[in-house]
Amino acid sequence: MWRSRRRSCRVCFAGNRCRTDDLCGGMAIESDLTSECVGYIATGIAQLIAKNDAMAAAGETEVNIVGIVQGGGDVPSYDVQDMVCNAVDIANAAAEINVTPVGPSVKLGDTVQFSATPSNVTWSLEDGSLGDALGAINANTGLYTAPSVAPAGNYCAFYSAYYEDSCPITIIAKSNTNNAVQTLATLLLSSGNEGAAPTVQNLAPNPIAAGSTAQTLFINGYGFLAGDMVTFNGSSRQPDFNNPNQLQLPLSAADLANPASFPLTVSHTFVAITNGSSTPVNLQVTAAPTPTPTAPQPVSPGSTTSPGNSIATTVPTLSWTSTGAAQYYLAISKAPYGSSNIVYSSGQINGGLTSYTVPPGFLFNGINYRWNMQAYTSAGWSPVSSSLYFTVNAGALPDMPTNLSTGASSPGSEITVTNPTLEWTGSGATTYELAISNAPYGKNNTFYDVPLIPSSTTSWAVPSGVLQDGVSYAWNVQATNSAGQSPWSTPFYFTVNSGSGGPPQIPSGLSPGGGSSPGPTIATVTPTLTWNVSTGATAYSVAVENTSGKIVYGANVTTNTAPIPSGTLANGTAYLWTVSASNSAGSSSPASIEYFTINTGTAPVLSVTPTNPSVTPAAGSTNISVSNAGAGALSYSSTVTSGSAWLSIASGATGGNSGTIAVSCSANTGGQRSGTIQVTASGASGSPATVTVTQSGVTTSNIRISESQGFDILLAPSQSEMDA
Repeated sequence: MWRSRRRSCRVCFAGNRCRTDDLCGGMAIESDLTSECVGYIATGIAQLIAKNDAMAAAGETEVNIVGIVQGGGDVPSYDVQDMVCNAVDIANAAAEINVTPVGPSVKLGDTVQFSATPSNVTWSLEDGSLGDALGAINANTGLYTAPSVAPAGNYCAFYSAYYEDSCPITIIAKSNTNNAVQTLATLLLSSGNEGAAPTVQNLAPNPIAAGSTAQTLFINGYGFLAGDMVTFNGSSRQPDFNNPNQLQLPLSAADLANPASFPLTVSHTFVAITNGSSTPVNLQVTAAPTPTPTAPQPVSPGSTTSPGNSIATTVPTLSWTSTGAAQYYLAISKAPYGSSNIVYSSGQINGGLTSYTVPPGFLFNGINYRWNMQAYTSAGWSPVSSSLYFTVNAGALPDMPTNLSTGASSPGSEITVTNPTLEWTGSGATTYELAISNAPYGKNNTFYDVPLIPSSTTSWAVPSGVLQDGVSYAWNVQATNSAGQSPWSTPFYFTVNSGSGGPPQIPSGLSPGGGSSPGPTIATVTPTLTWNVSTGATAYSVAVENTSGKIVYGANVTTNTAPIPSGTLANGTAYLWTVSASNSAGSSSPASIEYFTINTGTAPVLSVTPTNPSVTPAAGSTNISVSNAGAGALSYSSTVTSGSAWLSIASGATGGNSGTIAVSCSANTGGQRSGTIQVTASGASGSPATVTVTQSGVTTSNIRISESQGFDILLAPSQSEMDA
């Protein structure tokens, strides 16, 4: 059948001439045909007839040719054009051009060689209006060269730079022998990328504390696409796309509620992408660390600027706000303040307390002080608190007690009883402290001490069993009021000589204990002290001290046992004890001292030896040994608390379960002097421990034989010394 003015027809007419370079129907031509065109048409008709014959022989449907009028020039030109176009199409239907390769893919900037059968063709690109944007093909050889960059606009818009994509470009192969024959071939212009999976380099923040509030997780890396999905904690989630290097994923508080390690991957979702998932990266949700305690806030006494408020006592009660600490550390320094001027510190204040009374003997009238604190829990120490300042203005110190009775100046007098009443006079005191020592006297030999005797009492009856017949003693008294402490009174000396039958034997077989410190370890805080019966004894006097010289238990018993009441002794602490026997004639000497340490297996125990070292006047050094007499780990620190002008710590100021503190002393050109070193071990029983270093003085007109608690013996100078 006829097909009128088809695009595939390449035979048209213009100006009575046959044209083969325009589409039929491209223009309305009604001119008469020239003889040249008639010949061309005749050839076409012949080809059509030959085609029909071939189709008939093959049993195919023949082409029905209509509209051909025999003879004359009265055939309308447009009928002839229609007939010719259809005839040419059908005649050339059997003509084919085979192009290879078929559907090739070429990357930007690459080339591909096309070939045709038959080979006598001309090559071109279908959309030549884009010029070189689609690349170029050699018209003669068929070598196609792809553009170096993708065509602009929407013609060939690659989806992304992170996966391979392509767009089609049409190649035309046209026969050089029959312009009506051509083949259209398609190639795929490829972006050249390889379809790489995204890469996650890191997550921020990471880690995140469990229990955190909702927040945004930043996923950093490369190769990310809009539309990518994140797999987090087993579920697929849509992140926010920032750019190819960063995604944002909202996390809820529920996502962060518990500690865990969550693998996170990023996946491409575009169907053309292969291998589209990243390697997992873990988000760590960690248990929130236990915070260190907040610093306690001092409340009173004092104000926030120096010199602060005036207070009328040297033993103030300091108060602060609670922070839920296990213990507190308190430090008081005097002007100009700071760690080098600390006059009192304690690291053993119970965390349940919110107040603490400074002991006597550390603060003095007319001095400016500053105090602050730290709190401690298992997570560590808090920052140092803010500071408060105060000035002690407590009025006058009490008078030193005088007019001591019972005894006399050295070498003293004799008394005939073992239970004398000691008397004195004093004024301005609120309390008194009485001490008795035996030869060679002084603080280190004090065996009986009574603090906090009310000021209404200026006498004290020594209980039976404390003193022994035939033994020499020294005693003195100190007064205390809100302003501080008086000097110790001048000691009085006496010797007991009852003149009756002899006292009983010294007790033996003391248990528990050992002959040297710290002694054996016992596992109870309520031991029963026992000893052998002493012949002739009607009573026994028992005394237990801690290593600081404080009597923590004393009792007069009639049997050879002494059960220690609960609450008297502390775990992790070293003690020493002795017992003496007495009868109507007096008391025996105390038995040899026995030492023991209590360790119930739950706490470290600070042990420091010696606690009262002595050094010569020359510049030199001495060592202090520190050890853990209990269980667990011990960590100690030490500092000079008095005498820092001549006394210093050369090495070993801090240490663990054992260590040596090396103490240096400068030369002494004056009289005897003492300084103190405090050793503190947080959480250990027996802490803090005080070491008193005594340095002898050089010989002067007055020679100090001993000094402790005011027991001073001064030898009068000779006449020649006085003259010098």
